[in-house]
Amino acid sequence: MYKVIDFKTYDRLDHFNHFMTMENPFINITVDVDITNWIQKVKNEKRPFFLSFLYEVGKAANGIKELRQRILNGKIIEFDSCGSSYTVALPNGTYRYCNVQTNLDFDRYLINALKAQKIAQESENLVEHENPLSYFFISSLPWLAFKSLNLPYAKATFSNPSITWGKYFTKDVIKKNHDHINVETRTYIPVSLMVNHALVDGIHISAFYESLEKNLNEV
Repeated sequence: MYKVIDFKTYDRLDHFNHFMTMENPFINITVDVDITNWIQKVKNEKRPFFLSFLYEVGKAANGIKELRQRILNGKIIEFDSCGSSYTVALPNGTYRYCNVQTNLDFDRYLINALKAQKIAQESENLVEHENPLSYFFISSLPWLAFKSLNLPYAKATFSNPSITWGKYFTKDVIKKNHDHINVETRTYIPVSLMVNHALVDGIHISAFYESLEKNLNEV
């Protein structure tokens, strides 16, 4: 379900109109996210890495209303909740799209996601089901610990937030505690977010990353 934003009470109308005139109104940013505590829990509980991280990403993104907004026929609509559309690999090196909802408890989400993946792998076409606007577009590059990423888009009104993560890596971090200096080995993963600036500003991007790191560190 979605609602249409009333432009009479919309605080960012000037910003929306300004960026709607641009050929390329997109922001692409990549942040190394600390997953040290979270990945230990995933390994201890033998959870699937990709689907577990997708769950956390979906929760964080759904918590930012600007990331649930889309451009439709010159207007802004806002979904109550957005699912995630991601790529499922096939044996021949290509992929299919798979759609899941993350606004569930984890166990129920995981059962649904595994079923959806099996259906996607048996699909004959590369198609999106239901309403494509209602999804976050998710991808993963587990082979690369990239520093930046640019993604294709159909047109300047494309408004689905696109979230991609890469290969996780470890890094030694210096921690100061009074007169003592300790070196900790932390685990990070690059997470890229592409959004349309007509809908999303830096403050909303920062809120997404803050929410994601907070959830990952509180496992």
